[in-house]
Amino acid sequence: MVKVKGTLKHGLKVGEELHKEFEMRAHLAGDMFDAELEVNPHRQPMTYNALLAGLKVVRLGTLEGALGLDELRKLHPEDIKILIDKSEEVQKQGK
Repeated sequence: MVKVKGTLKHGLKVGEELHKEFEMRAHLAGDMFDAELEVNPHRQPMTYNALLAGLKVVRLGTLEGALGLDELRKLHPEDIKILIDKSEEVQKQGK
């Protein structure tokens, strides 16, 4: 499976630790289904795209696993854009 790495500009602070470096994989149909269960992609396209990108994250700093809406809400808008841009990049590479 194709993976890409990136760095958030502002990062996600958990406790005293700031997490910026991330790794992301291409999405699967299940990720799309999971994102649709949380938000309507037609009524909330920004939230859907951010959540889909978050679900593709396999690691952020020392945190393992996907980012859900709770984590995404804590990110700076520039970091959301970075995740969405990387999400599109990894998807193109994964075809």
